[in-house]
Amino acid sequence: MRSAIGLGILVVLATFDPARAATIHVPGDYPTIQGALAVAEYGDTVLVAPGTYCEILAMPDGVVLVSESGPEVTFLDGSSAGTVITVYSCDQNTAVIGFTIQHGSAPPPGCLGGGMYISGSAVRVVDNVFSSNQATSGGGIFVEFGDEAEIAGNVFVYNHAWSGGGIYVQGADTAPWIHGNTFKYNSVEHGGGAICHRAGPAPWKTEAIANVEDNTIEQNQACWGGGVYLHGEWSRLHIHGNTIRGNHGAEHGGGICSFLGTPIAWGNTIANNTTDGCGGAICLLECESAVFEDNLIQDNVGGVCGGGLYAEYSSGIKLQGNTLERNAAKATHGGAIYFYNCAAVIEWNLFAHNACVQRGGGIVWVVWCGIELRHNTFVANSAAEGGGIYAGDAYLAAIENNIIVDSQGGYGVYLPPGGTAAVMCNDIWNNLPDNYYNLGPGPGDFSVSGRIKTGQCGSVQNQPFMRATFSPYHSSFLGYKPCF
Repeated sequence: MRSAIGLGILVVLATFDPARAATIHVPGDYPTIQGALAVAEYGDTVLVAPGTYCEILAMPDGVVLVSESGPEVTFLDGSSAGTVITVYSCDQNTAVIGFTIQHGSAPPPGCLGGGMYISGSAVRVVDNVFSSNQATSGGGIFVEFGDEAEIAGNVFVYNHAWSGGGIYVQGADTAPWIHGNTFKYNSVEHGGGAICHRAGPAPWKTEAIANVEDNTIEQNQACWGGGVYLHGEWSRLHIHGNTIRGNHGAEHGGGICSFLGTPIAWGNTIANNTTDGCGGAICLLECESAVFEDNLIQDNVGGVCGGGLYAEYSSGIKLQGNTLERNAAKATHGGAIYFYNCAAVIEWNLFAHNACVQRGGGIVWVVWCGIELRHNTFVANSAAEGGGIYAGDAYLAAIENNIIVDSQGGYGVYLPPGGTAAVMCNDIWNNLPDNYYNLGPGPGDFSVSGRIKTGQCGSVQNQPFMRATFSPYHSSFLGYKPCF
């Protein structure tokens, strides 16, 4: 941590003129931190010796507040008297580095930000520990009107709020860079055990997108979105390279939940999350767009439905290149995915060993959906009806160029009365109790027990979607390509 703190200082000071900057020591030059901040000028550094400082602080513009020896021995304690640090209208040369920020309690009327409140600032918040802070919004940090703030390398633990246990981001024009942090054991009554992003219409600025990157988000709790929660039609969030594991959403979305928002998520591990309701890993509610690419979605549990993903009344959903493995819906439908009145394109994914009690071990859609299901591999999924696929009511349902193999129950493809599906050029074999229910093979479909062969529609060499490292059936696939 100490070497990272040193690097943080170098980055922040890179734009300063060292000849003009001063270093003010606490308690050497001033007995209190706020006393030192009050006299500090733009470009100065306030350097704090180890100890516990029970203060409520306001950061001046362009000042670096940094500990000498790191957060393990340097504590800023709010004593439940207010927000520990307020940062207002500060630029990118302002920084807070290397403290444990604890026991903050955001004051009324807004109760925003227990540990830190950031408004209109591009401040760097680096290598701190936010512990045991509380607020209505943002137990650890509340940030608004600050599209260049950087929150990096911090630990958020045991913070509590109504929404945003670790961090609450407010506004369509607020797009901080949140990267390399650890969020653990934070909790909320409403949305976002670790992070909440909320944004309604703001027509004066539309291009801002907050970034949540390379964080560890584990064992947080919320009603909606145990890990991450998006709320509002202009809530847009890039979610990349994170580990989102072991979080719990009491109502919906153990890992990620979006209500009206636009999540764009790629390269994440979303595993071992749970919900008592729907969407063990991911829940999408009334979203106009959502993109999930190249994620590992594994071992998540939906108490009711949608062990991996649950979506309702949502459109513009794109799932590409994901691995959905060993997810489960305990009570009803959708071991991996459940769509209710949605439009989605699902391509190049692996569905393996997902299970549910009733319909759609791999995937289920019902109530006037538009589904394009192409180039996926379904292996050893199980359900009472539709071990691989349950094709319910739809205005469009295209099942093309998929491999559906070894469903452990409920048929490979299950078409209920009133269901709709255009099935063609798939390889469907060795499913129990049979490959199809209430429909026959479509044009170009073929079934060969044991391994895949070229179908009637031709083939593609070096076909890229086999996901061989995850599939125990890779030895059967070698040298053979599905129908295209």
